[in-house]
Formats: sequence, structure tokens, C-alpha cells
Amino acid sequence: MTLSSTLICPYSTSQINCKECVKVEKQWNIKRVIEDLTQAKCQHLTKSEICWLRLLIYGLSPEEIAQKLSLANSHIKSALSTSIYRYVESLTGRNLKKYSQVRLFLQEAEKYEKIEFELEIGKEIKLSDIDPELLMYTVKKLGIQFPVEFIVVKIHGNENNE
Repeated sequence: MTLSSTLICPYSTSQINCKECVKVEKQWNIKRVIEDLTQAKCQHLTKSEICWLRLLIYGLSPEEIAQKLSLANSHIKSALSTSIYRYVESLTGRNLKKYSQVRLFLQEAEKYEKIEFELEIGKEIKLSDIDPELLMYTVKKLGIQFPVEFIVVKIHGNENNE
């Protein structure tokens, strides 16, 4: 039995099956989190730091991360204390007291979680015909805060896709 390459963590030094990282990738704008933490750190995050960050966002404790990665608890705790925890504090302006606050503080920043919904358009429209004010009003009424990525998944109407 072979593992799907999409389940192998690209940031781990060992080839581990990492369903947690895949789930975080789907639910969070992890690229933006990494970019913002890179700015807070003033240099790129290491592959290990990215791996640990994803697992913390998923909700794993430092002990669970150490077990998953076959590392010593003391190593992970020390490394997180001098890296990810400090970067998140710098980014959010808040002091972390426990590992679970990494996810909480990033959630409260309201710009990292992906909001997925399906938009169905029931008639043919041209983008040039859309009133930008009406679009913004609708988005605000739905409670969507920017930046959010929109994806139109179904378009009904014109069969020629013009």
C-alpha cells in the first residue's frame, strides 16, 4: 500500500503521513499566515517551523507534535518557545500563555481562515454590467470581511460559456 503524495508533509524532514497539514491547508490561508510570520521574524520560516505551525493550527499539543514527528518533547517545547510562539506574539501583539492560543490568536485576526461558499448565478451577466457598489453591499450584508478569495463554482444560463 502506498501513501498518496498529497498526504505526505512537504515540510517535515521525515516522510510522514500528515492528514492534519492537508486539512489546515484547506481551511486556512496558510500561505498568508507564513508570509506574515516571515515578516514578524524578518526572515523565512524554516521547513520545521512551517510544519510545527500547521500542526499547532490543527490543534495538536507540543507533546502530540513531538510524538508525531518522533522528536523529544523537550526539543519541540524549547523550539516552539523560541520560534513560532514569539512570531505569533509579534504578529498579534499579544502574549501567548499556552500552545492553543496560537490558533485562537490567528483566528481572532480574522484574515487567515478561508470562508468557503458556493455562488450560483441564475442568469447570464457580464462582469462589466456588475455594479461594484451593489456587490460590496451584498458582501457586507453577508458578513464577509476582506481579504477573502471568491471562487464561482457554478454558472447557469448561457450554454456557450461566452
